[in-house]
Amino acid sequence: PLDVRTTGTGIDRLLGAWIASQLADGPVILADCGTAFTLDVVDGDRRFLGGAIGAGLGLQRQALAEACPHLDPLSRGSKDEGIPKDTASAVHAGTTSAFVAALRGLRSEFLGQDHLHATGFLTGGDAKELHALLPEWRLEQDLVLRALQSLLFPEKG
Repeated sequence: PLDVRTTGTGIDRLLGAWIASQLADGPVILADCGTAFTLDVVDGDRRFLGGAIGAGLGLQRQALAEACPHLDPLSRGSKDEGIPKDTASAVHAGTTSAFVAALRGLRSEFLGQDHLHATGFLTGGDAKELHALLPEWRLEQDLVLRALQSLLFPEKG
């Protein structure tokens, strides 16, 4: 149901982008934040334009821990309030802030002046954590599963 303008794009990306475009009824940018992240664009004419793929937040943290084993490990309870005062909080602040900045920067780069007109979606395993820092993006879990359900059982859609 999308006009796909890319080659070799995984069906998971296409399904997520399609259902997000259905939910927004307009242009979207979808960040699927799992082991890898994808950031995909669908324009107002439901054309899938492509996007970016990179290491997800957890993978970035894991790579940092493996490359720098002398750093204190990040604990799930690490909270950033102002300037971090301990290593675990500093790792949390650095990785999370860099990831959020990357999503915002790619959104602006991909959409240019129109970046405010596209609905931003967050989905995937790290979406809930990131939504606190990207409140202007819409949190929608399980988009790929919802797309499959809509295609297989349109009457429930």
